[in-house]
Amino acid sequence: GQKRVSLPPHIAMKIGIYQAMRDQKVTRDILARQTGADDRQLCLILDMNHNTDIFNLLHILKCLGKEVVTDIRDAA
Repeated sequence: GQKRVSLPPHIAMKIGIYQAMRDQKVTRDILARQTGADDRQLCLILDMNHNTDIFNLLHILKCLGKEVVTDIRDAA
């Protein structure tokens, strides 16, 4: 089976954005037009080392037809 790992929420969301872009064949230019972000903003949003505002990530995911679902569990 597959193993699960815990990721910081903003990293998981950015990975989701990359996966949706790949699956839908959406380029950064297309995503910029869909979201209203300019290229510089989009570069920062997609940068794994940049602490992007969660609302920007939610907006981009929504533009890609995705939603975020959270799961809180007891620590191991």
